[in-house]
Amino acid sequence: MLLRGPTPDSMHVPMLAIEVQTHDVEVRTALALAAATQCPVTIENVGGASGIGRRHLAWARAAAAVCGGTAQGALGMSTLEFEPGAVASGQHEVAIGVGRSAVELAWVVLPAALTAPGAVDVLVRGATHTVDAPGAGWLVRSLAPRLETLGRSVTAEVEQTGFAPGSGKLRLRVGAVGETAHGYKAAEGAVVLVAHLTAAVGEREAAQLAQAGFACRVIEAASSSPGNAIALDVLDGKRREVFTACGQRGVSGAELVETQLARACAWRESGADLSCESGDAWLVALALGGGGEYTVPGPSPNTARIAEIVEKFIDVEVSLRVDGSLTRIEVRP
Repeated sequence: MLLRGPTPDSMHVPMLAIEVQTHDVEVRTALALAAATQCPVTIENVGGASGIGRRHLAWARAAAAVCGGTAQGALGMSTLEFEPGAVASGQHEVAIGVGRSAVELAWVVLPAALTAPGAVDVLVRGATHTVDAPGAGWLVRSLAPRLETLGRSVTAEVEQTGFAPGSGKLRLRVGAVGETAHGYKAAEGAVVLVAHLTAAVGEREAAQLAQAGFACRVIEAASSSPGNAIALDVLDGKRREVFTACGQRGVSGAELVETQLARACAWRESGADLSCESGDAWLVALALGGGGEYTVPGPSPNTARIAEIVEKFIDVEVSLRVDGSLTRIEVRP
């Protein structure tokens, strides 16, 4: 299935103007959809009072790399212009600065890759585990397999673990149209990653997870920077989700595990189709894939912002409706 890409007149459409509310998710979504739909865009108020940062320029360069586009903007300025080209099959390499999330960068290029007629292979350089973004486990075992349900073969793998402020490598592969999807087989369990820390750190977290009923693996990661992360793969009937967290100063390992167990338990008991993080990414995918609906425990602070950006690029209507204790999100062509 070729997801919704450019229209025949897309190379002649006027430049879309968007003013963001200083939220980075709006910038990433606008760049991702501009590349996927070949709609040029001017993004105003990037970075708020601080202006354009290195992360914004890295996202723009990545989007341009997969579609042969160009980006104009400078550090400290407030306006970013993006002129997409044709989405290119083949191999690409993108990178973001030290300590910034490779997972967030991957989502900037994935929508465009999903619209390419041929196979796309993207090496993404950046931190695979950061405090302020989903971990690589979520991308590899939650988002990528879910994208395969749209009909394309989609895989993600960690080639090198990198805890912030270090850097690692992710590999994204989107198969050509007609290539059989892999059909990822999910399994419940937990993974504890540790790098340059005492073995006792991982052992304590694994014991706590085992006590909660999760079969757990402890992996000594070959990261240039020290770090600790956990990932919980949760299954409930046909529902599956992955919850990730990265250790940080001032938060004990026990607190890290307890918080993720609480998130996983709340999602399982809610009956929601997806977590809030997955729901935000799935909204964009469904808009490109022709529409659909799903439920989340409650919209994230970013959901409405993403919906607004989606409606500017794609002729769909996105509705968020309270449905009992859940929020139902519907994308209609």
